[in-house]
Order: sequence, then structure tokens, then C-alpha cells
Amino acid sequence: MNNRQQAKNIAKLYWTLSQNRDEKEVEQIAATMLDFLASRGQIALVSIVLDETKKLLYAQKNQVAVEVLSKYALTTSEQAAVKSLVHKKTGREAILHHNESSDLIGGVKIRYEDKIIDLTIKKQLEDLKQYLSS
Repeated sequence: MNNRQQAKNIAKLYWTLSQNRDEKEVEQIAATMLDFLASRGQIALVSIVLDETKKLLYAQKNQVAVEVLSKYALTTSEQAAVKSLVHKKTGREAILHHNESSDLIGGVKIRYEDKIIDLTIKKQLEDLKQYLSS
């Protein structure tokens, strides 16, 4: 079993054990999980376990985490357009996490689940170059 699958299994177990528990009990479950991973030399899996746990939380709330990368901050209408696009594709409410990158010329790159929608100018220029060279 690979690390990603192990992390998914641990996240599912953590999620199941944490349901209908008070905050103190959830903290104890998390501490036990961390001790378990540390004792097996797998503490590096923690970030993957956390990501997988977030996915379970979003799924329960009928939401999907969406990473948006752009050169500048998105306007309110641009954010609404991204949310609408993702909602149409998934049927779930999009929770945006925005990052700015000075490396981009313009446009946006949208990631959710295991999908990437690349609407950057760089990607458009690459596609045009490939089209013209074929």
C-alpha cells in the first residue's frame, strides 16, 4: 500500500472516530494518531492525512475545496464566476482558496479534486504555438 492510500485510510479512521465527539475527545484522538505515525516513522504522512480529512469534511457539507492561482486578487464577480463554474461541474458549493503568483502573465489556474482547469495566458500561448506548429 502506498503512502497516499495509507494516509486516506488513516484519515477515514480519524474521521469516523471523531464523529459526535467533543473537542477534548477529538484532540485526544488526533494526539493518538500523531503518536501512532511517529512510532512508525511516518510523521511525514500528517499533511496528507490532514488534506484527506478536509476532503471528508467538505464532502459531508456538500462542498469542494478549490485552489485558484492568478497574478492578481480576484474581483468579487471573478470569484463568483469560478464558484459557478465549479458548482456546474461538481454539483457542490466551491470553497475558494486563492493564491497570487507573480510568475503568471495573466488568467487563472483552477484546481479541485483531481482536476485542473488552466485558463492562464501562458497555457493559451502554448496551445497556440502547438497548433501553429502542427
